[in-house]
Amino acid sequence: MPLKYWQSLATLTNLNRLIVLKGGRLQQIKFNDSPILVASSAEVLEQKGLKPIEILEMMQINPEKKTAKTILISKDSPVKEINLKTDPDTTLDFKVSKFEQTISNTLYNVSFKQDCYISIPHAWYPFIEVTMDEKIIAPMKSAYGMIVLPVKTGQHVIEISPIFSQLRKICLMITIFSFAGFLIALWYFRKRKSVEVES
Repeated sequence: MPLKYWQSLATLTNLNRLIVLKGGRLQQIKFNDSPILVASSAEVLEQKGLKPIEILEMMQINPEKKTAKTILISKDSPVKEINLKTDPDTTLDFKVSKFEQTISNTLYNVSFKQDCYISIPHAWYPFIEVTMDEKIIAPMKSAYGMIVLPVKTGQHVIEISPIFSQLRKICLMITIFSFAGFLIALWYFRKRKSVEVES
């Protein structure tokens, strides 16, 4: 695979360093530390059977600037809101002033000088809540299975949190009731044993 492919993939997935073998020696390539990828347009990927390298070539990612010509939306994305009016010839200018990641939440504080689309290196899945400026929004799913959002000019706080699915809620209730049943049975048998010892 060509180096450009690995650079584009590292940019898309938020790797800020890539170690490559060049001329028989290991070399480290550093990228922009931005955790997001910004593009002036987005489009639904209608073609099937494309190789990952072909998808990355269609996106035309610039690893140094963390920008792309377009972000490709998966055909099976439940949300396909590609109605943001953007200028494809504009220079994409953005700044990430805060990026925090914990076990359960991811928080971005980002400012944009133009309307754009952003790809966040966080896996898209149905049981996730994305808020922008404290308003819940429905994220799109990229061709690479990551979160994509349309963003207007200005400062934004974006937060990603998991939510409990119905199956998880049911499993949690079964676990709680099973544990409670175990404690009651343990208490009952200990009490019964102590009564037998006394008699």
